[in-house]
Amino acid sequence: MLDCLTIRPNIGGKKVIGLLETHKNGFRFSSNKGIKVEFTYANIRNAFFQPCDDDLIVLIHFRLKAPIVIGTKKLLDVQFYQEVGNQYDDLNDQRNARRMMNDFDELE
Repeated sequence: MLDCLTIRPNIGGKKVIGLLETHKNGFRFSSNKGIKVEFTYANIRNAFFQPCDDDLIVLIHFRLKAPIVIGTKKLLDVQFYQEVGNQYDDLNDQRNARRMMNDFDELE
């Protein structure tokens, strides 16, 4: 069971966060808004796991044999990801430089 995952493509054009569960015969994604997506192990052609070595997300990608319907679209590729990177401030950014010009500690 993996929690706080986002499904891609987005369902309904919005970012949907939910829970990916493994069962005896397949996977089930349940969102906090009540949306459920299910597919069986027999329908999975390829499965890829991408750790966050050089990227800001951890990704699980499934390529399916037969399309499933999510919303109104038939899809052969389904991805689940979680953002693990932290945002940072670029000190060379001009917007930040203007804001820090009034800070005397930064001028030193």
